Amino acid sequence: MPADNTADSTPARHRRIGPIRRRLGSRPIMISGAVAGVLVVAGTVLVLHEGSGKPGPAPAAVSLADRTDADRVSRDLVRTDPSSASPSPVPSSASPSPSSPSPSPTHASPRPTHKVTPTHAATTKAPTPTGCTHYSGNQLTACKLLPSFGFSTSEMSALVPMWNKESSWNVSAENPGSGAYGIPQALPGDKMASVASDWRTNAATQIKWGLGYIKDRYGTPSDAWAFWQANGWY
Repeated sequence: MPADNTADSTPARHRRIGPIRRRLGSRPIMISGAVAGVLVVAGTVLVLHEGSGKPGPAPAAVSLADRTDADRVSRDLVRTDPSSASPSPVPSSASPSPSSPSPSPTHASPRPTHKVTPTHAATTKAPTPTGCTHYSGNQLTACKLLPSFGFSTSEMSALVPMWNKESSWNVSAENPGSGAYGIPQALPGDKMASVASDWRTNAATQIKWGLGYIKDRYGTPSDAWAFWQANGWY
């Protein structure tokens, strides 16, 4: 009589199905009714079609490089998100201090400028006395100085021949024997320094000293000339 394998075969099928269920049960796959699931296996996209429990190949294989590009674009979008890229301005804690008002420029009233007119020394020459018009050079200088010593210009008739004898009216005339010097032959010559320090070269300085000497010693040039004529010196 053949053995009844019904009882044995049924449990065997259940035993084979049981492990499969346990394996599937440990990794459930959730598939919505409207959206197909996508599985990526070894760089190939598998699409789980609606109503089917088995994954099918994607219409086009997506390489890992394409996925990498997609990830890069996604990261770029995240970085350029306006809400995250633009930080909200942080108000400055230090409030600017009000600038101090610049002082208004004070305009000082200009001082009146007084033009200083340069004063020019009088260069007008003293008029030549009438009795001196026919004299020139050092003799003209002596004739003009006569009135300042109280002498008349007529005294030139005695002064001219006397100093002609003494020095010929030469400011540099010097007597080598006595040391007398200049137009009036002052002895010594540095006596004329009492009038001015330029006694060696200035005819007016020498003439002033000589007229003063004549006035003090003889009174007038005429009296000095008379003495000279009698003695050969004065």
